[in-house]
Amino acid sequence: YSTSPTDLGLLLLSTLAAYDLGYIGVWDLSARLRDSFESMEQLETYQGHFLNWYDTRSLEPLAPRYVSTVDSGNLVACLRTLWQGCRTLPHQPVLRWQNWEGLLDTMSLLDEIVNELQVAGLKPALTSLQAYLAQIRHQVLSAQDNPDAWAALLNRLSGESWNELNQALMTLAEANAATVGTEALQRLSYIADRVQNHLYGMRREMEQLSPWLLSVMQLPELFAHPKLFPGIHNAWQALRDALPTAPDLEELGPVCKAGLARLAELQGQLDQDALHGSPEQRQEARDWCVHLAQKLESAAATADALLI
Repeated sequence: YSTSPTDLGLLLLSTLAAYDLGYIGVWDLSARLRDSFESMEQLETYQGHFLNWYDTRSLEPLAPRYVSTVDSGNLVACLRTLWQGCRTLPHQPVLRWQNWEGLLDTMSLLDEIVNELQVAGLKPALTSLQAYLAQIRHQVLSAQDNPDAWAALLNRLSGESWNELNQALMTLAEANAATVGTEALQRLSYIADRVQNHLYGMRREMEQLSPWLLSVMQLPELFAHPKLFPGIHNAWQALRDALPTAPDLEELGPVCKAGLARLAELQGQLDQDALHGSPEQRQEARDWCVHLAQKLESAAATADALLI
C-alpha cells in the first residue's frame, strides 16, 4: 500500500500507453489522468517536491520522510513524456484502429485459456467456441481498412454477437464445471468480462464523440426514398456529407456545428414538405432530428472539455 514519485510517473505513462495500444479510449484516458492528478494534488510536498513514499490508502507520507532527487527526476521525465504524448491527442481521429487491436489482444487471452482446456470430453465444445472466436477475429480484421463499417460491426459485436459468445461460454462452464475446475472458470469469466467491457467502452465513446454513426443505422423511413421525397432526401444527404466517419478530435467541434446547421435545414425541409409521408413517418423523422441535435451538442461539449 505504498507509492513513490517514480511509481506515480510510471502510472501516468502506463495510462497513456493503454490509450496508444487501444485498451482505453481518449475519454477514459482523460478521466484516469484527471483522477491521478487530483490525488497527487492532495499529497504533502516539501518545497514543491513530492516526498519519497506515501500510503496509497490515506495519502499520508511514510517514514522516513525525505525527498529523493532520483525519484523527483524520474517523475519529471515521465511528466515530460506524458506532455509530449498528450500534445498529439487533438490530431488523433476519434475512431482509431488501435481500439480494435486492443479488443483482439483481449480476445487472445480467451484463446489462451481455451487452448489450456484441451482435455478429453471437452473437444466438441471447445472446437465450437474456438470457431466462434475465429469468426469474430476475421470480421474485425476484414474491416481494418474500412472505417465506414466500424459502427455497424461494433453494434453487432456488442449486441447479438456478444450474447451468442457469452451463451457459448456459459454453456461450456455449466456443462463441464467439474472437469474444467474452479480456477480456470474464474479466469474464463474474468477475461469474458474484460472483452465485454472493452466493447461497451468502444460503443460508449462512439456515442460520446461520433453519435451520428449510430443514428444513421436507425434511419427514418422518410429519408430512405429519394424518388418519393427528393427534397427531404437531398437535405438528409447534405447532413450525411457534413458528418465524416472519423474526424480528428480537434475537428469535432466544427464538425458538430456544421452538422447542426445541416440538421436545421433538414428540419426546415420536413416542415416545408409537411404533406409528404404519413403522420407517423413525419413524427419519426422529427424525433430523430431532435435526438441527433442533442447528441451533436453533447459531442461538441465533450470535445471542448477534452481539449481544455
